[in-house]
Amino acid sequence: MENMGNIDNFTRLFMVPGMNHCGGGPAMENFDALTALEKWTEENIAPDYIVGKAGKEYPDPNKEQPLCPYPKVATYIGGDKNKASSFKCK
Repeated sequence: MENMGNIDNFTRLFMVPGMNHCGGGPAMENFDALTALEKWTEENIAPDYIVGKAGKEYPDPNKEQPLCPYPKVATYIGGDKNKASSFKCK
């Protein structure tokens, strides 16, 4: 790994808590990973997070939350608990 440098420069893993194997489950399963990947490859803007929105099985359909690159997790920092801006990846 020493030869590879900082692997965050070319790879990131975004976990979706509550999501079943291929989708569904009480999770923030509505997100746009493709746009994040396009910005990273075409504009060299790596995603710090991807906004996930509640899926049909999530108890609150208005909920949104950041999906953070592993090992970071979305941590509530204050404000409306249904808005992604009320969380920070830590």
